[in-house]
Amino acid sequence: MPILFLDFDGVLHPEHCHESRHFCCLPILEDALRQVPECQIVITSTWRLEQSYETLRKRFSPDIAAMIEGVTPRYCDLANVPNTLVGYEREAECRMRPVIPT
Repeated sequence: MPILFLDFDGVLHPEHCHESRHFCCLPILEDALRQVPECQIVITSTWRLEQSYETLRKRFSPDIAAMIEGVTPRYCDLANVPNTLVGYEREAECRMRPVIPT
């Protein structure tokens, strides 16, 4: 099953753009994801640290929101990070099981 580890800044909108442009590319991604309905989405964006899981999911169309499996855990919360992943925080986060914050 394909898994998309999704960042927001630079993917769904230009990085460091005005908030009026946030998620301006979301329709393009959603159209592409509809071609792969078996895809799972895990949010890796730092937005997961600032906004609730439900708030993030609400930004997506309902059919795409249903594909979101959770968010990556924070690096500082990981236990037993292999030496090969020390210094590669985002990869270490992606290799762990997604979490659904409460």
